[in-house]
Amino acid sequence: MQPYSFPYLGYFNLIESCDKFVFLDDVNFIKKGWINRNYILLNGKPFRFSIPLRENSQNLKINNLRIDKSSNFFRKFKNTLYYSYQKSPYFEEVIEIIETIFSDENTLISDLAIKSIKSIYSYMGLNKEFYKSSVLAKKMSTYSGQRRLIEITKLLGGSEYKNLPGGKDLYSKNSFEFHGIDLKFINPLLPEYNQFNNSSSFINKLSIIDMLMNVNPNECKNMISAYNS
Repeated sequence: MQPYSFPYLGYFNLIESCDKFVFLDDVNFIKKGWINRNYILLNGKPFRFSIPLRENSQNLKINNLRIDKSSNFFRKFKNTLYYSYQKSPYFEEVIEIIETIFSDENTLISDLAIKSIKSIYSYMGLNKEFYKSSVLAKKMSTYSGQRRLIEITKLLGGSEYKNLPGGKDLYSKNSFEFHGIDLKFINPLLPEYNQFNNSSSFINKLSIIDMLMNVNPNECKNMISAYNS
């Protein structure tokens, strides 16, 4: 899966469903994708944040895109998080994690996105084998599309490739089976939780930041395991 910055709960459901997880960091950037943006809750409504990039051409690979650090984005983002989540029960713990992620010298959006995912996964006391496709590519021939996913799975000794429901229109089960790989999809349950900064109905599919601010780490672990195979 492409590395997303602070992705939603379903992304973490996918990680939890796998033995090994590969960040597809050397595929083309999609401008309207989730590489550098997501939603938090602000004034009871979804608010989209976007980490600024120096270039955002769809002709560039994700791992070649640099963050625009001249914009003071993090200072503004931190103020937004404070305004929205300061009364949430786990604000102090979570803002410290976010500060650590942004305080690094990462200049590539792929590195920051991957760090956001791995740091949050560790915060919940979970472990996983993570890989980058850009590193794995050095050990295999050049493939593209679903054939590349098949070869990566084989390289890591896997017999199954899992994805989220959105991949059903992209991949052929017969093509995977031809190469000895079982193509499967998980269905995240996305349970509701108490959003302390929201007095109206629950708002789903926000960045994982929203859940972390409102839910204790042990319950977060349970929610990450809440999916159907």
